Amino acid sequence: MQDAADLLGYLIARAERPGVTTALPLAGARLQAARQVLTQWGMILPESASDDLRWPAACLPPLEVRRIEAGLSAATRRRLEVHVHPVVDSTNAWVAALPHGDRVPACLAEYQTAGRGRRGRGWHMPPGSGIAMSLRWDVSAWTALPPHITLALGLSVARALHDLGVTGIRLKWPNDFQVDGRKLGGMLVENRQGGQRKRLIVGLGINVRVPGDTHIDQPWTDLETLLPGGCPGREHLAAVMLDTLVRELSGFPGRDPASLPGDWARFDALASEPVRAEAPGGAIEGIARGIDPHGRLRVETAQGVVALDAGDVRVRRRRA
Repeated sequence: MQDAADLLGYLIARAERPGVTTALPLAGARLQAARQVLTQWGMILPESASDDLRWPAACLPPLEVRRIEAGLSAATRRRLEVHVHPVVDSTNAWVAALPHGDRVPACLAEYQTAGRGRRGRGWHMPPGSGIAMSLRWDVSAWTALPPHITLALGLSVARALHDLGVTGIRLKWPNDFQVDGRKLGGMLVENRQGGQRKRLIVGLGINVRVPGDTHIDQPWTDLETLLPGGCPGREHLAAVMLDTLVRELSGFPGRDPASLPGDWARFDALASEPVRAEAPGGAIEGIARGIDPHGRLRVETAQGVVALDAGDVRVRRRRA
């Protein structure tokens, strides 16, 4: 695994400094094994001599910290400390483990070996195909975590994507971004405590240019498909999302949730759909009726409206 990470780092260094000689850290059987691991991760290297290995043209250019920082607003730039890595286990875990500092840490990675979605599910994104990022927000001074914060953060990202031109963006409760039922990205928000400090870890993944043969266990799409000729670069996209999340988090914990149901309705992928929810108390079937101010999904059942604060939800086929 480390050899594959070293090879990926070498390819990034060559792409960022094309005129500088960079020593290949591997040779022989170790190099071949590392290439095979990159293939498993979804990055196909063209056949070439070992001393001419380059970042594949099929991938988006490697992420660079300076380009991300250049796109941030001045207010966000003052607060954030941006890190970019070739490989981490997960960006959420990386920022969670970072020692406390004066600035808000944000981490982006080309590849996550243990990327996670909700309920412990894996999240796979080949190198150079999207953005996988997390930031850590100190909430030690908050008396309680607002129950609607995850959905409010998701709404802020949906609005930002809409402003970038993704007019069909929808939110599938609680944290999937979809267009026409296909997943564009997702968010994972975790509440962590370390010593005397409480932190909110906000992870975000968005597909930008995903190879067509990538194995993903559900229908998916990416920004290049949705915005042909007008897709933002990854650094610009990352800067927009970091600005968006910092601005939204800065409004908490005092943000009034009263407008949340109406705001959510604009992007609701489940509105009036027949759904089945696998909730902690058992399966529930009914018609999705939006959310309440606490961010709970409202499902109209034969016994009345049930409000769910957790669970997996899927749309049931309507009977002909």
